[in-house]
Amino acid sequence: MRSVLEQDCEDPANDWVGAMVDAEGRWQVAGLAPGRYEAYVVLARDGTISLAGSVELPPDGSGARLDLVLPTGALTGRVLRPDGEPLPHAVLILEGRETSGEWRFIGRCVADAAGAYRAEALAPGLYRTLAFDWNEHLGAALSEQVVVGAGPLELDLHLQPGGSVLVRATDADGQPLARARVLLRDERGRAWTLHESSLTGPDGTLLLQSVPAGRWEVEAVLAGHAPARTVVDVALDAPAEASLVLAQPR
Repeated sequence: MRSVLEQDCEDPANDWVGAMVDAEGRWQVAGLAPGRYEAYVVLARDGTISLAGSVELPPDGSGARLDLVLPTGALTGRVLRPDGEPLPHAVLILEGRETSGEWRFIGRCVADAAGAYRAEALAPGLYRTLAFDWNEHLGAALSEQVVVGAGPLELDLHLQPGGSVLVRATDADGQPLARARVLLRDERGRAWTLHESSLTGPDGTLLLQSVPAGRWEVEAVLAGHAPARTVVDVALDAPAEASLVLAQPR
């Protein structure tokens, strides 16, 4: 087993550091800056990642101790193609609902060759699962929220055809805006996370793939600028484009 720490920062794709757990269950990560960190465990048998705790490192450099007790909750099931056949090696992202109503990243796992998955070490609570297939250009599938208790819960996910959305964020002068956060919502108002980093690149663009066909609201937000929103229709034949102009308040 491996423990991984992620610093609580704007971009969840950055600032991961890890350490191996020894035979007695001990682990240590050194050289960290002060701040808040979330601790994940990586189960060696299948690479499942699951949130296990959090810790605050004080500014005086004294360090902190975090004992991780893995819960016994689990989500199991299959990922299926549009024709109902199993989809091998799909990637699943698990999100948990916070008391604020927001969804946060909890972990990830990968389905096996028969399309079966098992996400373990889940604490009791409300969860939803997002399944991707990077190889067949299918749209992602987002489950309804489910309640996980102390044992396993079965949940199958059915992928459907999908497309992509090219998001372009600029200022009022047409200059690209890097590190604008992109939000994607379906017609039910549910927010979807379809990229490891939801931030635009240096050229102000972000390509969102595996977007199910249909109508979507795309929003971009950036500190010091007014948010911008637009609606796009995602089809199977060509990428949809979302051009967002984020003006600076006067």
